[in-house]
Amino acid sequence: MLAAFWLTIRNLTAIALFPGIVVVYIPYRLLNGAAIPGPLDWSMSQYAAALVATIGAAILCRSIWSFAFVGRGTLAPFDETQVLIVEGFYRFVRNPMYIAVMLILLAQSMFFWSTVLLSYAGICFVVANILVIGYEENRLRHKYGNEYRKYCEHVGRWIPGRPYHHGGSGIG
Repeated sequence: MLAAFWLTIRNLTAIALFPGIVVVYIPYRLLNGAAIPGPLDWSMSQYAAALVATIGAAILCRSIWSFAFVGRGTLAPFDETQVLIVEGFYRFVRNPMYIAVMLILLAQSMFFWSTVLLSYAGICFVVANILVIGYEENRLRHKYGNEYRKYCEHVGRWIPGRPYHHGGSGIG
């Protein structure tokens, strides 16, 4: 029971530090600095943006749940999962959290019709690619070896595909 409590605390902290800063704090500061007011009456684009953001948030929450309750870790690189996660959205794409964050950022730029937020989303995508390709994939290859190599052969980095069916134990 105490372990579950601390896992929850660690995950809430990681969420606040990583996606919280990227999708809440920085966009708020960018909008505040650009003096872009929120729409008083929503148009179809605002409703569509809200739907896209909701989908992104759902993907993010489910992926974080996988890290916590299947992997027994967090999305923070200093508190990583204990097993390779290949369930939930990870069956379809290797980086659902990054995709979820990008959906949220694009939805924000659409909601406010903000080129500042759209530019920020583009910068985030470039940074995510550098982080994923330059650091995370190397770390996962080193930690999980052939298990991760086989997973990468079947599951795309950014584009969802057919569900991955793994064999054996030890995989989340």
